[in-house]
Parts: sequence; C-alpha cells; structure tokens
Amino acid sequence: VGGMTRLVGMVSPGLYSMFASMALELTGDGPSDGLLWRTISVDPQFRMVRHRVAAGGVQGVLESFARDPPVLQPLMAEVAQVVPRDAFRGHRVLVVGGSRGLGEVVAKLAAAGGASVTITYATGAADAQRVRDEIVAWGGRCQVCNHVAGASGGPELPIAEAPTHVYYFASTTIARRKSALFDLERLADFNRIYNDGFFELCSRLSDRFSEKFVAVYPSTVFVTEHDNALVEYAMSKAAGEVLCDKMSALMGNVRAVHHRLPRMYTDQTAGVTRVSTVDVLDTLAPFVRHAQSL
Repeated sequence: VGGMTRLVGMVSPGLYSMFASMALELTGDGPSDGLLWRTISVDPQFRMVRHRVAAGGVQGVLESFARDPPVLQPLMAEVAQVVPRDAFRGHRVLVVGGSRGLGEVVAKLAAAGGASVTITYATGAADAQRVRDEIVAWGGRCQVCNHVAGASGGPELPIAEAPTHVYYFASTTIARRKSALFDLERLADFNRIYNDGFFELCSRLSDRFSEKFVAVYPSTVFVTEHDNALVEYAMSKAAGEVLCDKMSALMGNVRAVHHRLPRMYTDQTAGVTRVSTVDVLDTLAPFVRHAQSL
C-alpha cells in the first residue's frame, strides 16, 4: 500500500493527486522488492487515472484523481488596489477560516481598508502565519489564533475587544463521492461545521461582549442551483440562512446576515472537475464593502 500511495502522490498522476480506490487480489507471484505499474485509462472529464499494479504477490487496479496545485489567492498589493485604505478604519474584523481560500481574501480586503483583523485556523497554522505576515508586511494589522469550528466547549478566542464584524468561512470538504441520493451522516457533518459552529461562536461572543456586531454567513448559489452530489451541502446552507434570520430577530446584539456567493476558484473548486468560476476579487470586494457598511 505504501508503494501505491507513493505512485499516486509522487509519480503518476503526481503531486496533489488524490487516492480514489484500490482493488487487489492475491496471486502468489510478482516482484517482492518493488512495484510494477502501467496506465490503462485516463478520463479527461473527471481527471481520473487508472493503473494496473503488481507487487509482492498481489495485483489489481488502482484509481486516482489528478488535482491542481493549491490555489494561490491575490496578494495584498493587488487587494489594496480595490479598497480605499481608510474605508474600514476603526473596525475590528474576525475572519473564521481566514488562513486560505475566500476567508484569506476577505481578511486581506478588511486589512487593506484599515480594519484590525483576527484570522482563525483549524489545522493550517503555517498558512495562517503566512497570511498574517503578508498583511503586516504591507502595513496592516492582523493577529492569528486557533479555532476549531463545531467543536463544542473549546477555549475562548483570545481577543480583548468585541469584533464589529465576524465572517464565518469555516468549511470542510464539500465534494465527496456517495452511493445514494441522500447521506444523513454527511448532512450532520455539514451542519456541525456550518451551523452549529456558527451559532455557538456568535452565542459566545454575544455573551462575552455587550457591543452589537455583524455576523456574516457566506451562503451559496448551490442552495437553488445544486446537482445531486451537493444535496446535503445545499440543505445545510439553506438551514444556515434560516438560522441567520432567527438569530437577528432573537439575539439582541447580533445582526446575522447571509449572502449567496457564486462559485469562485479555491482549493474546493480546483478539485476533480473543471468548472466555471467568477473572479474572486471582483466578487468579494463589493461583498466586503457592503458587509462593513452594516
């Protein structure tokens, strides 16, 4: 198995590839000190590569997906061109999931406008530090802290002042293979991250600070434009929109707003299929300007 993992990740399809499946059978022969392989098919649409492999008395078929490298988001110099430097001065912005992807861009936009920014990460400490260093080197203000969305009872975020705006970009893997139209466990996993985590974070901030703040919930156009593969994701985000409306009505110092974002080029969309996306800065700059005006 180790040799096959090395084949997928280092040789073919190569770096950033994703192991899909493996079907092996015992043969009693084959090389004992190596791995023989040959490519038997390539599916350009889904970027799937199938290999026949043999090693150590086993042989079979190995399937993997060729993936793009990690997506690099715009640098501060580019972001700063679309936001007036003092547009958000005096704002304190918390970006949950600000170490990569859309959260990274939102953090940079807020910092470029003069806001004091805090970004959180769940596992990508190095990515979060990279975003912080880039913002600070440009002349902005940014701090980093760990926060695992949906993990009930975690420690308080180490922030001394109430945020004026909270952007909730915590996420999990969206595109996953499944065998049925609906997967209850997958829906529960999405709800834990997207809804339980959002509500708990806002509730704890509301209890800790008396100042009113805006909590921004990034929903998705997939609520109405999804295919069967994204049923659970669409359901979870639709529930998040309802949750936002109820939070705004019943939590006195929380104004929870939701906005359906289109598909943009991130690590999530640079997966196994080529998809049409819109420009990240062209989409998120007006999104952040509007949210910061609330």
